[in-house]
Amino acid sequence: MKVLILNGSPRKNGNTRTLLTALAEEAGKNHQVELVDLQSQKIAPCLGCDACRKNGGTCVQKDDAPTLLQK
Repeated sequence: MKVLILNGSPRKNGNTRTLLTALAEEAGKNHQVELVDLQSQKIAPCLGCDACRKNGGTCVQKDDAPTLLQK
């Protein structure tokens, strides 16, 4: 099983990251685990422009959201 852990804390090496690292190590014994720090990702909010509806679901903003959605 693949497990994706998203760290939403703004602190790179804070308590949340420490806890999630321990969780990833434990889960990694039986599963494929990836830990992503969201503070290092460029993710823009929705503009509400409806361009995605017109062009097959592709957002006009060029950010890291499509990569995360694939995972």
